[in-house]
Amino acid sequence: MPGAKSTVPPPPPPPRSNMALLQLAFDSGTFPVTLYADGRQVGRIDNAGSRVSVDPGRTSLRAVNESFFFDHDFGELTLAPGETRVLTMPSTASAYIGVRGDSYTGLRVTLDGRDLPGPYPAQLPRIAASRHRIVFKWSEGALSGVEVSDTIDLTGGRQFSIRVVPDNGQVVVQKLR
Repeated sequence: MPGAKSTVPPPPPPPRSNMALLQLAFDSGTFPVTLYADGRQVGRIDNAGSRVSVDPGRTSLRAVNESFFFDHDFGELTLAPGETRVLTMPSTASAYIGVRGDSYTGLRVTLDGRDLPGPYPAQLPRIAASRHRIVFKWSEGALSGVEVSDTIDLTGGRQFSIRVVPDNGQVVVQKLR
């Protein structure tokens, strides 16, 4: 009948997810990140719009990109069922890593506990703009046995020069841009 009300009820709302979602926001320029919850890989996010489902409750969360020397521990998070949590990732920068005085014979550089492949001086076109642990160690040549290490801060910049000064045991970080 025209004008008669329909007796068919509207469809029920979709069921609410019992999972929590993690989404990344980037300071500038996205990069792929692998997420770990309680030491178990839960997914990989390749861009800012992607999301990863995780079990709700308390979880210890880390985000990692080995190519950019990025490993960030978010600590313990409590996520509610259906909650979407946005995690902010740092931007990336580029870095030149060298030795004042050009003493490269026998040099090994480690960044965040991983060997930085030569040849030296090294150019890193993309590195997480965050804090990193750097170690310069010589196994031969005039500086054999010398080791210089420091924590460097690459936040707030896009291009850095990192030089070790073996004579006084310092690592000098200069923000170029």
